[in-house]
Amino acid sequence: MEIKTSKIRKIEKPGRYFSPFFNLVNTNIPSKPSVLIIFPDLFEVAQSHTGIKILYELFIRHNIFVDFCFSATKEMQNIFEQEKGYKSLMHNIPIKKFDAIFVSFQYQLQYPTFLKMLDISGIEPKKEKRTDSSPLIIAGGPVMCNPKPIADFIDFAFVGEIEPVFNQIIIALNQTTKNKRFEKISKIKGFFNTKIENQKVEKVIATDLDLEVPIPTKITVFGLRTVHDRFTVEIQRGCTQGCRFCLAGMFYRPHRERSASQTINAIKNNTFESGYLEAGFLSLSAGDHSQIETILEETTKIENITVSLPSMRTESMTPNIAKLMTMGRKTGFTLAPESGSERLRRVINKGNTKEDLINAIKYIFDKGWRKVKLYFMLGLPLEEDKDLFETVDLIKEILSIVKTYGRKASLNVSFSTFVPQPFTPFQWEKMATLEEIEHKQQIITSNLRKYKNLKLSWHDKEISHIEG
Repeated sequence: MEIKTSKIRKIEKPGRYFSPFFNLVNTNIPSKPSVLIIFPDLFEVAQSHTGIKILYELFIRHNIFVDFCFSATKEMQNIFEQEKGYKSLMHNIPIKKFDAIFVSFQYQLQYPTFLKMLDISGIEPKKEKRTDSSPLIIAGGPVMCNPKPIADFIDFAFVGEIEPVFNQIIIALNQTTKNKRFEKISKIKGFFNTKIENQKVEKVIATDLDLEVPIPTKITVFGLRTVHDRFTVEIQRGCTQGCRFCLAGMFYRPHRERSASQTINAIKNNTFESGYLEAGFLSLSAGDHSQIETILEETTKIENITVSLPSMRTESMTPNIAKLMTMGRKTGFTLAPESGSERLRRVINKGNTKEDLINAIKYIFDKGWRKVKLYFMLGLPLEEDKDLFETVDLIKEILSIVKTYGRKASLNVSFSTFVPQPFTPFQWEKMATLEEIEHKQQIITSNLRKYKNLKLSWHDKEISHIEG
């Protein structure tokens, strides 16, 4: 893409769109079929997402020409409009030239971003206005369990996990025309044809992570850091719990694990080759893996590699896990109690207790950490003011413990807003109004603002309201 330097200087982080890279896997001239993977978010977020890396890996293994495209800031999007649309990240090909677009939606607010990307790139957003020369558009991700809001703009929604049917997808894509590809894909399990009303679709599930779900190793390394800048291994899918608000926990059922041996070998053999000095585990709660301590014992021994854990349930934190995590750089711990109220935790089916959280905090700080992040939710069904005051009291009690570990010890507490999600037990529950959320936030801030070793943050309530 040729853009004047004077324009680029006005753009925030131009490396998002022109990042240098190496280890490019498919260097051949674009062949048929050509596939574009779109993640409708900025580069740093998109390239952190393991799902699109797995998808890329699968296409590469089947010798399919594939590239990425991510969204842009408003300023850069204006330039793209002048330049007649988005182009692929690595090969600089107009996105309308691809045979198929696979778009990954993680939440509903990505829909308008994606439609804007299509519109300024010369692809009709409405599917009935597209022609035979337009790309076939296939959407995936957990929110595709309810594809109706985006159905007028995509050809197919895929429901479930794509790995078990990927060979069938390749056969379909290798057809010579768009109509033939459409016909083949419409017969594959898990695909919702948006032209058909009231269609029943059976969710696709990968039964064996070791055999069916690849660990991405054919990774192009970019020169711009991402939000989660590490080599990632998906160690499990699904959840051992059943939190009633959680779409991911419901969508990715049942719970399945990748073996400890495959996980350990992947980190040993692929972290450096992928351009990273840090490795992490992808799961809804890493502590639930039946062999997590074995995995940590082996991976923390690897020289010059730091191992990090994602968010954990408080009851899965053990003294040994905290001890093992001291072997590398202390990257931080994140726990998700969701509410300080025992009653409300029972309502949402969160299986932890106050004692679990207090013990987890002590385990972590005893082993040398000086910062922990906690996740809470506001506006949960049946929530009352007394529940919020219990959350305040719990945070105060934790702060009194944290204070005993010295001046540098601190607590980060983040509050999100409950948004009802489809196919969860709470899908029909009322969402709190903006005024109610404002009131709830006021209870928290008015009672906690004086604490210097506490940092409070909030998910934007207006954005949550739009999402709901």
